[in-house]
Amino acid sequence: MKCFAGKKRIKRKLASLFITGFLAVNIIEPFSYVQASAQESIWVDSGVLAESNWNQYVGNDFLVAFDESAGEVAVADIISQLDLVENEFLYDECYYLKASNQTKMVSSINTLLQSGLAASIQPNYQYGTTDEVENETQDDIQDETEDEIMDTAYTILPEQWGLLNTGENAYLDRYIGEYIPSIAGVDINVIPFWNAVKEKESKEVIVAVIDSGVDINHTGLQSKLWINSDEVAGDGIDNDKNGYIDDYYGYNTAASTSDVADSNGHGTHVSGIIAANGSSGVWGVAGASNIKLMQVKVFADSKSGEETYASSFAILRGIMYAEQNGAKVCNLSLGMTTYDGLLANYIKSSSMLFVCAAGNSGVDIASKPIYPAYLEYDNIISVANLRCDGTLNGSSNYGISGVDIAAPGTRIYSTIPNNTYDYKVGTSMAAPFVTGVAALLYSYEDGLSNTAVRKKILSGAVKIDALSGLVETGGRLDVYNAYLVDASAPSITTKTTVYKSKAKASIKVTAADIGTAGVKAVLWKKGAKAAADFKKGTSGTVIAETSSVAITASGTYTIYAVDTNGNETIKKVKVTIPTPTKVKLSKTKITIKKGKTYQLKPVVAPTGVYVKYTYTSSNKKAATVSSTGKITAKGKGTATLTIKTQNGKKVTCKVTVQ
Repeated sequence: MKCFAGKKRIKRKLASLFITGFLAVNIIEPFSYVQASAQESIWVDSGVLAESNWNQYVGNDFLVAFDESAGEVAVADIISQLDLVENEFLYDECYYLKASNQTKMVSSINTLLQSGLAASIQPNYQYGTTDEVENETQDDIQDETEDEIMDTAYTILPEQWGLLNTGENAYLDRYIGEYIPSIAGVDINVIPFWNAVKEKESKEVIVAVIDSGVDINHTGLQSKLWINSDEVAGDGIDNDKNGYIDDYYGYNTAASTSDVADSNGHGTHVSGIIAANGSSGVWGVAGASNIKLMQVKVFADSKSGEETYASSFAILRGIMYAEQNGAKVCNLSLGMTTYDGLLANYIKSSSMLFVCAAGNSGVDIASKPIYPAYLEYDNIISVANLRCDGTLNGSSNYGISGVDIAAPGTRIYSTIPNNTYDYKVGTSMAAPFVTGVAALLYSYEDGLSNTAVRKKILSGAVKIDALSGLVETGGRLDVYNAYLVDASAPSITTKTTVYKSKAKASIKVTAADIGTAGVKAVLWKKGAKAAADFKKGTSGTVIAETSSVAITASGTYTIYAVDTNGNETIKKVKVTIPTPTKVKLSKTKITIKKGKTYQLKPVVAPTGVYVKYTYTSSNKKAATVSSTGKITAKGKGTATLTIKTQNGKKVTCKVTVQ
């Protein structure tokens, strides 16, 4: 294939660059004294951090995950014993810790190792960027028209082939020395989508751009930047009490400030691809929709010409900030070649959708994984770099295991700082096209989960022979196709009615298909079950789409529905049938004569609940008791009568027979 020939030739030329338009890597080997993953290595020598690996911890800081069984008191105690200048709780049992120098850092790590409380310890990894700007020259372009292209209410510049490719964007690929033709129709097919939804309301969707910041004054991004309306900009006060001072446009987790200015240009370019407002004729994928860009700056500022890095700590804090403040989609045009366990675990547990750049080493990602793109979770989409001729750029990573889809990523025209526009290339540019599509689907459709959005995007990919065997879908991004895909699972509504005097309840179930497929099956099981437990609708008790489930015992019940397209959903219903909490008698000591009777009248709390009593006597020669609580005195002596409810609550009565 032509694109593979380019891939082989480009590989040597990229050796020193490593990644173009992609947040690259400072390769640092991982450390963990408990092997939390097959991708992590153990770097311990006789129970302490091996000296040969001290330099892996470049900032005298590290991240630790304590064992779940350690307990808060023990964790607080061991941290207090460490010689640290900074410690911050992250999530679950995970902490960021920093010492003032290497000696104190190593001592702290060894103390944690010997305590037996740490489940894993890892460096504060560094992610870096070396993106390339393609400056347009006359020699680079063939047959490019200066005319703007009109389509309905939108004016699309010819430079924006990713949105609308008319076949007029051929260019010189300087790495392989060939002109790359532009094939009409090789774009994300956004115009039909924009037209289809123009009469629909666009719900606000927040997209977190986890990157190098943004030019907040760029005219092409005005009205598209997320504003924290509960915060007063620049007053030095955390007005909304979310733990971040002055986070008006987002937050800078690299410096722990509200300054999200972009000194690199990467984040501003990514932001424009997602949601440029049409100023100067440059549009983002979001078009005129109500998509807002939350800026989460994770890359430290650097001097001119120096490479900039983002740490695991900054990225993890940034993702946590985004989720805390309402983001639905995270764009991660960044990566490195080392598995980052704590970051991976948080991403996996998040309700957000993560769109990740696959990397620009020009290799099968399985042979040289780039993280987080290579994390094959159901809330991650990994994106390759598509050229305007429908083939992969030679620098793009690929792989049917680990790369999901291709999107425009070569010669992408977008916003850059200082209120200007320029081209960039790389999977960093491809990922935000997918991010923009995900945001549009959330904005114009109801009830979509992150997995449903992912399914719509991947199922809607346009298959191309040139991509077969290179990406999992074998195709390129198509927003209109994704919009038409039915990935919506049926809805389940329930209403629980408890009949406390009868010790039973009922769950009224109504299942309806949100999409067009129709409900295939509705089932239920007792217990907190996962969708997989119903085995695609073949395991469980079958009920009608509208029906009632009779319940006779308290507990959790799981309702399951699947449509004819295989979209599944579950709803867990907790049912509590009141039972007696206490039983008592007006008299607990009785004296009666032989041959006489006495009627016990126990009462329970709460009142009105169903109760069934059992009565027993410790000495039937003295007194017996019937199933209705009637005592009969049989002979002189004493007996202890026990009254017990169906759930084990009991009271006793001492009977003396004279």
